[in-house]
Amino acid sequence: MRIDLAISIIVPSALLLFLAVGRRRPERALVADIMVGTGGAGLGLGALFFQVDVSLLSWLATPALVGVLTVVHVKVLSRAGGPLRR
Repeated sequence: MRIDLAISIIVPSALLLFLAVGRRRPERALVADIMVGTGGAGLGLGALFFQVDVSLLSWLATPALVGVLTVVHVKVLSRAGGPLRR
């Protein structure tokens, strides 16, 4: 368990997510989606450092899945009627 390494990955990833959601505009949706996906993948990767025994599949699958699910989550919240709509 590497808490120092986990925090050094999670904090910048959370900041990136905060900035990406705040800068989300229709004309720059692709850039915002890449930023959100990268921030989500960083959060997933950082969370793995809190675990004691992590398999290779977890190291490969978690950042990819959390990155994709974070983009989907932000898109759902940003749609018409959602709390993040503009």
